[in-house]
Amino acid sequence: LWSEFEYVYTQINKQKEGKTFLYGIFELEKKCLIGSIEIRSKEHRGQLYTWLHEKYWGKGFFQDAFALVCKDYFMKNVHATEFTARVDISNQSSTKALLKAGCKIIRLCQGPREQQHEITCYKKC
Repeated sequence: LWSEFEYVYTQINKQKEGKTFLYGIFELEKKCLIGSIEIRSKEHRGQLYTWLHEKYWGKGFFQDAFALVCKDYFMKNVHATEFTARVDISNQSSTKALLKAGCKIIRLCQGPREQQHEITCYKKC
């Protein structure tokens, strides 16, 4: 739990500096943070970073949050037309979630541990 708190705190400071876009995913009934979506600057190999507590997988939380994040991100970055994600090929659930959200696999590339899908998330006009 402490590592998630540290991550969120660090990223909030980066957002205040204009270095990232950080969005929290909340479970409204319990009023608790259950995940986050971050879109980093283009110098990162994969701009998108996400996490969602496994208790909430497959329940629509990610899809709803991702749609809102994309809308907000592209509204605030009118010149941006896309952002990228790198997902380990063994992480089939994350790949499936991004494809369901309308993103596209562009290519395979080598990641730090294994091959990864490079996935592009496009602005929808």
